[in-house]
Amino acid sequence: MPRRWWQWMILLVLIWDWGRATVPRLLTPDSLLGSFDAFWWAGHCVVNGRDIYSPPPNTTERNVYPPFHALLMAPIAILPKKVAFFLWQVGQLVVLIFCFWWMEQIGAFGASQREGRIWLSLLLVMPFLEHNFIWAQYNHWLLLTLLGFLLLLNRQRFLESGCLLGFIFSVKPFHLPLILFWLILKREWRTLLAFLLSAVTFSFLLPACVWGWHGAWSLLARWHEKVAPNAFCVTTPCGGLPSTLFRLLTPVNVSLEPEKPLTVNFLTLPSPLVSGIMTILAVLLIILIVSECRQPLTMTNGLRTLYEMALVLTVSLLLSPRTEKHHCLLLLPATFLIADGWMRTEGNCKVLFVPLGIAGAIFVLRQLLPRSWREGLRLPYWWHSGVMLTYLFALLIVKPIGQPDPKEWRSDVGSNSDARDDSNDSGSDGANRSHPAEMDDKRAGDAPS
Repeated sequence: MPRRWWQWMILLVLIWDWGRATVPRLLTPDSLLGSFDAFWWAGHCVVNGRDIYSPPPNTTERNVYPPFHALLMAPIAILPKKVAFFLWQVGQLVVLIFCFWWMEQIGAFGASQREGRIWLSLLLVMPFLEHNFIWAQYNHWLLLTLLGFLLLLNRQRFLESGCLLGFIFSVKPFHLPLILFWLILKREWRTLLAFLLSAVTFSFLLPACVWGWHGAWSLLARWHEKVAPNAFCVTTPCGGLPSTLFRLLTPVNVSLEPEKPLTVNFLTLPSPLVSGIMTILAVLLIILIVSECRQPLTMTNGLRTLYEMALVLTVSLLLSPRTEKHHCLLLLPATFLIADGWMRTEGNCKVLFVPLGIAGAIFVLRQLLPRSWREGLRLPYWWHSGVMLTYLFALLIVKPIGQPDPKEWRSDVGSNSDARDDSNDSGSDGANRSHPAEMDDKRAGDAPS
């Protein structure tokens, strides 16, 4: 629970955003429920033997996920739509709590700054969490399963972690390819093999049990050929670097109304040149991942793996042409580590002031500036990428330094989280392994803030 006034303010904003996105829709007949309309409809089509890619009634939302997604939605579709929506929205809050709990377990953080770390990270991701509430998306479930994958991997349960990753990939694969690249860098071949077997099982074999071999293959091919490509259109007004650069550097139409074309470009450059710029940026970001994640998993502790996963997810969101605001809930591990760095040491606080100040200014300006000013600055068309880039810089500032003795750390992986918290507070070896930079400060006589 919150202990300080600013933490209570964040909690009140969280409750307000959730209530505003949930309660009016429950009370209004035939109200639109965001993406949940398409989720529920896909499950409804499975239950009633209809085409899972048929358009839902009274909404422009569409099912853009693989066939296995519709099977998962079938139990939800048995419930009345409004009841299912309410449980879905409550589940967002419950899953958010578990995400924080698992991040604490993975990083073996101390208990002294826990409240500040949690509430500050929640504040940094609040605008994106709000959109997840509004659209009733399930990025919270995606994040929870990714953290579960990381927790299993750190406990050397390679087959289970690979199977869980294959499960996630079969539901929503759009932001996950770089995680496979990360596993290759870590040389986790057993996990990759388990992933492949799991992905084939969930993507094809289980749907084949429902629709038959031909039907399952036909649905999968239809999704791949007609549905999935629409999720990677660079001219769509989304927040990733590709669509942002094309909006700002080429005269592309960004209007959602065909009869009212709109261009917002600062410069007019040839599209091949913009593609070349984007390719260079993508290569630089991939090189960053390689340089930061090249250590094998046996030489990486829980805190470091959480940092690497946060880095991979942040870069994935930046490189995807269809990163929407609700997808950026996947930035929560990054904001969690940034908040931890802010709370622990005065040195990081001073350095972090610049990127966090920039992000805060962008958030404030997009709300308080007059509309004409916002449109003049093209703020609605680049703030999203701007915030992600500042979080990337802040994450690099607070990255864990130093690697533990792998034998010592592995012996502590499955230990009780409370025991780890106690050892961190007392300055024991567990704290040395989890926060080497912090312990170096203590030995030098600098108490953390």
